[in-house]
Amino acid sequence: MVNILIIGGGWGGLSVAHQLVKRKNNRITLLDRNKFLGGQAASIKSLLCYVEYSWRVFFGGYKYVH
Repeated sequence: MVNILIIGGGWGGLSVAHQLVKRKNNRITLLDRNKFLGGQAASIKSLLCYVEYSWRVFFGGYKYVH
């Protein structure tokens, strides 16, 4: 069994975890400083609706995201 620690639950950390979980014998621990995963692509539920953190993606903040 391989123990793997991923620090950061943003796009990069979640992508790595997704790929590694496909392989058998990996035990993955993912840590993030926030209470939610997704980083700048996350959304959280407020009292009335979901609040998006991903506005940078939709308005051109990330050059290579389509």
